Parts: sequence; structure tokens; C-alpha cells
Amino acid sequence: MDPLSIAASVVEITVVAAKLIQGIGRFTLEVRSLPDSIAEFYESVHSLELVLDSIDAALRKRKEQLSFERNHHTIIKQVLESCHRSLKTLEDELPQLSDYSSPIQKIRQSLEKQIKQPRIQEILSNINQRTTVLQLSLTTLEIGAQASMQKSQDQIQTDIRQLTDNIKNAKLTWTIGDSSNILLPPDSPEDMHRDTLSKEIRDWRQTADDVATAVSLNGLDGVSLDDSRISLETLPACDEDGFDPEPELTNHQSHDVLELQYEANQDYVQRLVQCHIFLKASAYQKRGIELREQLSEKRPFQPGEQDNMKETLADILLKCETPETDQEGKTTLQKLLKEEVARDAAHRNPHRRCRLYHKLGSLYLRQNSVSQARKMLSRAFDGRKAIQPMPRDLVEDSAEQLIRVLQRDQAFDEARGIREWIRREIWLETTPPATPPADGHNLSKLYQWCQDNDIDIEAPTFRFDMCDMKTGKTPLHRAIEHESLEVLTDMLSHVVLPPETPDARGGSTPLLTAAATKNRKIVKLLLECGAVVDVKDNSRMTPLHRSQSQYGGLHTAELLLGACPSIIDEVDNFNKTALYLACEKGNEKMVRMLSRGANPNIQGPGLLTPLIIAVEVAAKSARKIAVVELLVRHGADPSYADSHKRTAFDAASNAGLAASEIKKLLDSAAFRRFSNTGTIRNVGARPLKSTDRRCSI
Repeated sequence: MDPLSIAASVVEITVVAAKLIQGIGRFTLEVRSLPDSIAEFYESVHSLELVLDSIDAALRKRKEQLSFERNHHTIIKQVLESCHRSLKTLEDELPQLSDYSSPIQKIRQSLEKQIKQPRIQEILSNINQRTTVLQLSLTTLEIGAQASMQKSQDQIQTDIRQLTDNIKNAKLTWTIGDSSNILLPPDSPEDMHRDTLSKEIRDWRQTADDVATAVSLNGLDGVSLDDSRISLETLPACDEDGFDPEPELTNHQSHDVLELQYEANQDYVQRLVQCHIFLKASAYQKRGIELREQLSEKRPFQPGEQDNMKETLADILLKCETPETDQEGKTTLQKLLKEEVARDAAHRNPHRRCRLYHKLGSLYLRQNSVSQARKMLSRAFDGRKAIQPMPRDLVEDSAEQLIRVLQRDQAFDEARGIREWIRREIWLETTPPATPPADGHNLSKLYQWCQDNDIDIEAPTFRFDMCDMKTGKTPLHRAIEHESLEVLTDMLSHVVLPPETPDARGGSTPLLTAAATKNRKIVKLLLECGAVVDVKDNSRMTPLHRSQSQYGGLHTAELLLGACPSIIDEVDNFNKTALYLACEKGNEKMVRMLSRGANPNIQGPGLLTPLIIAVEVAAKSARKIAVVELLVRHGADPSYADSHKRTAFDAASNAGLAASEIKKLLDSAAFRRFSNTGTIRNVGARPLKSTDRRCSI
């Protein structure tokens, strides 16, 4: 499937998307208060349209296709075809969009009701998933071209690591099942295609890994992009005829060749791990274990060497974070632990034993297997305490994980006891903490609050930081949504800090939820509890994204940036920065604050820049021209073009009465940039570096 053929498909889909947007666009202009359901529908289809424009532009730049890209491009084509089917279904299911004769209020009410139907919501959910895949595909489509440029290996590794991290952060595989509770009519097309979506995402991730692997290994010992297939899964199926004229001969390599193969294998594993291509790294590590076993006939394993290789394999598998690799990694760790404890005392390695217990316990905790996690982590904690000299950092690490488990098991007294032991024995503190632990009366009040808010405290899984089955949210999330600072403060005294449990639907941690409320007192409290600031939800929105609105949010944004400045230029699934959103919403005060540190030239969906968006907003409201002025003052480049080759000057030409004033601002920016040759980035931005531990990077 060559790039131009895929581009032709993109054009067909864009036509359908544009028709839907034209129908829904009337409401964004003619209805004063747009219902959330219609606004979300518009955002879903419009975001897809913008991504399609970018995909089309990227494909038309690629005149040739490297061999390892073929299967990935085929999967992208399948994703596009599925988007086309979904859009056509929406067109058929929503005749209101083509109704131009009825009163608009009547159409709106009918449309709002129809969009809320489970079937339509399922279709929109699938479109959003595939839009995310296509957005990520913009990077994979360009990655081969980047490798053929004169880029350093370090820069290539950085680009690939960013790609693989973005794929992981998109949480595509975790959100596939979110709509499984929706009841669809029997034999509905979307019901039948739900498995297709899952398969498309799995295949896309596999072939994206193939592309990333090919590029990351390019140039190592003669690996070439021109003939690399990398993965057996990407090879076309063929019939094996079994021809062998000398079946008695073996295919084993000589010892010296095996040594060199093993050395190269371990180099590849290291490179792939550095690029965060963990699935491929695990495959190479398995091959490395096989090679080392063949070498052991003449070069025996050193004590613990084989176990170390298998433990490394388990570590890599667990970093893949898929159900299949988690299970394989767990089985590997279980086998290693079983072998370790079976050794006689003289040959047993207490450090390895405790480390394996700790890793298994942490995995069980991640899988919400509380009883097993408690057992494993208790043994890791007790075992590390008994080692002389005591490894204090490792003991504290196991203790913190064990406290998390005990909190989940509602064993608050045991958790408090371990925390106190850590304070006295590890931190060597003798004075009691300034804030006394929460008492029983406090806990009773919290239980009553939960009952008053329809939270089942009798549920076996009830905890303040555990999502309930009905809402998919934790009591912490509910307290934040109610903006009940006192209740939240009390709850936080009964959970392991920092509170990072995401809700079950959107992947929002308590801080993400708090940022959306724009309640600075609650945000400040969570930050004081150590909440991670550069966390992202399922749409890859940071707390800074979530704090954006038409009005307000300024103090919340300042708190977040003060804790973790590096989030200022993070992008969501649609490649929108917080500055982009602030411009989109016309929030002048927010733009003023963000523009002092943000890069104003990061292109969003459809390659639109914050400046182009600000010009479009100013065209509708002259009061928003100040936003354009702020961007220009802080380095926005009016020469950047979107996927339709429109610049900010082109957008200003359609600004009506405001066009003249906007063009003067843009002309002044162009003149300044001409006078400062080589200045492409934000000339007015101050450098931002994160020194806060709450930034995870």
C-alpha cells in the first residue's frame, strides 16, 4: 500500500467529515449555549478532519516507501477505512444534520437526544480512538524520512523514545473496553466491529514497533533501512517446501561466531531499551538467553549470570505493560523465585530473594491482587530488614509498597505502624509528627459523607482511593468534584500519598480532576501531598490542559507551572498545547501568563498554530485582538502554514473589520523576525527547567 494510494483514501474520508461538520457547524454559530453532547460530537469529527489533513500532507511528501513501512502503512489504511465507515454510519443515523427546513431549536433538541444514544456514543468513542492512532501515525510516517537525513544517533533515539512514550501514554489498549457496558442493538455494525478496533490497535502498535526498531537499529553493524524487515510478523506468508538435501548436517554456528552474535544481541537489547521499544527488546533478550546457553558448553555460566539474564527479561516484559507481557513476566519471576528458595541456605542469595518478592508484589499490586501483593511485599520487607548491613533505601521502598497494599486492604492500623517504624528506624526521627494521625471519629465522619453521597462503603473493594463500580471514580475524586476541601483533607490522611489512582473512564488522577475544577486550594493541597504534575489522562491532557477555560483557571495554572514548569509545552492527543487551548478559548489572561514561557509555534491539529487560532477567534470578536498581540510580542511566527498552506496572514484576510489591525501586528512580527535572522523559536520565552520531584521526567 503506497503513500499516494492511502492519501487518495484520506480525501474520500475528509469529504464525509466535512459534510458532517458543515451540518453541525450551524449550531456553533447560531445557538448561544451549545449542549455538551453536540459540542463533543463537533470536537470529535473536527479533530478527525484536522488529523486527516495532516495525514494527507505527510503522505504526499513521501514519494517512496521503505520495505519495513509497508505493513504499517497497510494498517493505517485499515484504520482510515474504519473511520470512513463510522462517519458514513453517523451520516445515516443523524438525518438532522442535513435538515435545513425545520426550526433550528427543534433540530438541536432532536439532535442532542439522538447523539446521547448508546449507539452514537459507541461510534464517537471508536472515532476518538482511531483519531488518536492517526495522530500518532504522523510521527511514524515521518520517522523513516528522518532516519535518512543526517541526524545523530542520539537525536534519533530521542525522537523514537518520544514516539514510544506517546504510544504508551495514549493508553489505547486500556481504553478499548471502556464502552463495553453500552448495550447496542443485536448485530449492530459497531458491535460487530468492536473486535476490529482492538485488532487494529494491536496491529498498529506492532507495526509501529517494527518501524521504530528498524530506524533505531539503522547503521548498527550494517543494518539497512532499505532491506530490513525486522519482525517475522511483518513478513508475507509463504509455503515452506521443506527441501533439505543433507538433513544429517546441523545448523549450529561455531563458538567464535556465537560469541560475536551474543555480543551484538546484547548491544541491540540495550539500544532498544534506551529507545523504550520494550516488546522488541524482550524478543531480542530471549534470543540472547538462547545464544548464551549455546555458549555455555565451552564458557559455563558464572554464578547467578543465567538468573540475571532471565530477571532482566522479566523486567523488560513488565515495562511493556500489556496483559500478555505482564503474565509472561510474572511467570518468569515466579519460576526464578521458586528456584531461589529451593536452594540450600549456603547458596541462597538473600538480595535476589527479596528483590524477586518485591517485584512480584509490585506486579500483583498493579493487577489489584491485594492478598498476593500483601504476602509478597511483606516477605520482601521482612527479608530486607534482616539483611546486614540493612539496605535502608530498599527497605523503605518495600515498606512504601506494602503500606499501599495495607491501605487498599483497609488495614489502616498496620499501615500506620509500618509508617511509624520507617520514621523511627529509617529516617531516625524521635519526635512525633507535627500533624497527628487521623482518629476514629474522623474516619466515621468520612464514612457518613460517603453514604450521603451514594458511595457503597460496604463494598468489598471500598477504599478512599479505589474506584467504585457505579461511577468509576474514587471517593477522593467525588470529594474534589464537590470541592469539599475539609472532606478531601481528611480522606488524604487515610490513603498512601501521593494519591495517583486514575478514574476508570477518563484516566484522571485526583490532580487532573482538581485542575478541571480550577479550585486552587484543592490543587495546592494535592501538590503539597506530592501529586505528580506531569501526569496525563487517556486523552494525554495534563493538569495544565485541564485548567483551561474561557474564563479563570489562572491561579491553578500558576500553581501547576510552579511545581513542574516542563509541562508548559506538553501536547494532548490532538497535539494541542495549553497555550493553544487558551488561544482557542480566547482567555487573554491565561495567554498572557503562558506566553511568557511557552513555545508559541508548536503546531496543533491540521498544523494550526496558536497564532492562526488566535487570529480566527479575533475575527469573531475584536476584543480578542489582544491575544494576537501577546503572541506576536512573545515570538509567534506568522509565516507558519497549516495543512491547507494557510498562514496567519491568510486567516487575517478573513477577519472582516479587524483584518487591518491584525495584519499590522503580523507585519511587525515578520519585520522583527527578519531583523533577527535565525530566530525561529520563541524569542521572548524564558527557559524553563524542572527541578521539582513531582515532575516524573
